Amino acid sequence: MRGLSEVMRTEGSRAMWRCNLTLMAVLLALSAAATAQIDVNETDLHDGEIVYGFYAPGAPIPYINLEAINLWAWGISDPNYPDGSFYAYGLYAGVNLINSGAVDVNAIGGTLNVPTGAYTSISEAGGLYGAADVNNTGPVAVTVIAGTADANEGSAAAHITLAYGLYAEADANNAGAIMFSASAGTANAGGSAYAFITEAYGLYAGGDANNITDITVAVAAGTADGNEDSALAHVREAYGLYADGDVNNAGDIAVSASGGTAITDSGSAHAWVSAQGVYAGKSIDNTGNVTVSAAGGTAQASGEGAYTQATSTYGLYAGENVHNTGAVAVDIASGTVDANDDAALAHIMDSGGIRASGDVNNTGDVTVTATAGTVTADNSGGMAMVMDVVGIYAGSDAQNAGTVTVTSTGGTLDVTGDAKAFAEATGVYAQADANNTGDMHITTTGGTANSDSDTVNAMSDATGLYAGGSANNTGDIEATAIGGTATTNGEMIDDDTATAFAMCGAVGVSAGADVNNTGTIQATGTGGTATTGGDSAYAYARGGAAGLSAGDSALNTGAITATATGGTAVAYGDSATAHAGAQAEGVYAYKDIDNVGLVTAGATGGTATADLGDAHAYGTAYGLHSRTGDVLNTGNVSATATGGIADGKNLAAADANAIGLYAYGGDA
Repeated sequence: MRGLSEVMRTEGSRAMWRCNLTLMAVLLALSAAATAQIDVNETDLHDGEIVYGFYAPGAPIPYINLEAINLWAWGISDPNYPDGSFYAYGLYAGVNLINSGAVDVNAIGGTLNVPTGAYTSISEAGGLYGAADVNNTGPVAVTVIAGTADANEGSAAAHITLAYGLYAEADANNAGAIMFSASAGTANAGGSAYAFITEAYGLYAGGDANNITDITVAVAAGTADGNEDSALAHVREAYGLYADGDVNNAGDIAVSASGGTAITDSGSAHAWVSAQGVYAGKSIDNTGNVTVSAAGGTAQASGEGAYTQATSTYGLYAGENVHNTGAVAVDIASGTVDANDDAALAHIMDSGGIRASGDVNNTGDVTVTATAGTVTADNSGGMAMVMDVVGIYAGSDAQNAGTVTVTSTGGTLDVTGDAKAFAEATGVYAQADANNTGDMHITTTGGTANSDSDTVNAMSDATGLYAGGSANNTGDIEATAIGGTATTNGEMIDDDTATAFAMCGAVGVSAGADVNNTGTIQATGTGGTATTGGDSAYAYARGGAAGLSAGDSALNTGAITATATGGTAVAYGDSATAHAGAQAEGVYAYKDIDNVGLVTAGATGGTATADLGDAHAYGTAYGLHSRTGDVLNTGNVSATATGGIADGKNLAAADANAIGLYAYGGDA
């Protein structure tokens, strides 16, 4: 029989976790039998009062609890107490804690209507709190709901500062199901109104975290109506499982977070959201299924800016490395914004399935859907774009064998200034080297951007596999980019800034160094519709596609298809230019190309109309294209190009150019 030391040498942290569970079971068996259930009902809480289901004594260490604990905590509804805030803890321990009892906590804010300053917020509420290590096998259910605060003058607050299912200042080991929900309340004020959620956790560990069961987190901001100042109804941070150290997770984790409704007559309005399934300050080892849904709310501001963006939302996020075999699904949507005099933001940024500052090794399926929202701004510009969205991001190397699907869609804007509704996405992004054997399906669609006078952007970019270093691919990759609709009237005289972008670019595999491909790659780019009325301005609706792009050399034995189609470009301003061309490249390399695969490149120009300027609707296709090196080919290569339709007052060009093998600085 192996000793403990041998087990640890061969099985590491997982063996320690099993040992911990065994020790917990022994300790619980040796302890006294459970006494009656603990029921606590506290009402009329105010002015930061603190209530407990059970406050554990300082000895013995660790403290062992077997009892079921039910806590109901109610905020006050008496206008004589305008501060209805409080703290509520189901089981609180200042020492190491072992718990097997069921813990159920309900913390409900009150209702206050006062002349000046109303607060029905919940400062902190949770199921289990441990000032040191926490080992839990009992089920935990926590419901936190802020109240209703009305104040004719001053501020009103119905927010939640900190809420959780299980909170350990040090390490956490959990085998009990956690059900956690938090909802901010309703705040109406003559001044500022607060109905946000600052921090929400299913499980929090200041050290390492081990979890083998399900964690469900659902949080929603409330409604904030501030007449003379800011209105805040956002979700700043929501996590299923959070640890400052390492995370080892085998449970299924589901997180949903939604911004609320923020309305203000003169200040700024915030209803944005950020959520993550699993976060580790160090590394993550995950075998569970992780699902995250995040949606921005509704923000309306007559004076300052309005914000309903979704940012930093991931299934798995690690400060060091990620090893994942579970399924990861992330659905992100920004909200609806109406701003009259300042910034209007309903975009999605810095989000995706898996993100690690170090290496990523993934064999699970990853699905990401990102849909930007709707923006209306009478006297400013706005953003309803999707930017920096990835299936997998590695700050160093990436190894992927899972199926990665990413869908990105720009939003809708109707503004007077600059409008951004573009969409971009990458399947697997590695700062260093990438090795992919999984299939990828990446689709991006530009949104609808309308402006009275300024630049509009409804572009679309889709990349399957990207490596800052070398890329090795054996998987099947589909990258599809579709341009959106960009319209700017360019009402200002000689407004050469009123450019309309509805271009697109699709790339199957891209690397800063060498690329070695044996997989099937299909890259498809279709330009959108771009219209400008600005003088000396431009309308771009070009379509672009590249199957494989290498910063150094490329070796290909796979089947590659690149198809590009121009869109529709209209420029009706004086001396304005319309571009609706298309360019497709099967394989591009800055240095040498060695190809034995089947490569097909096709480009078809779109429709370009320039009433008082130039129009371009070309089609250009390269089968194999080397910038400085040689091209060696023993495969079948096809390149076809078709010009589009060009109608311009000064110049109309709809030429076509197709080249099978092109070595600009070398031999072919």
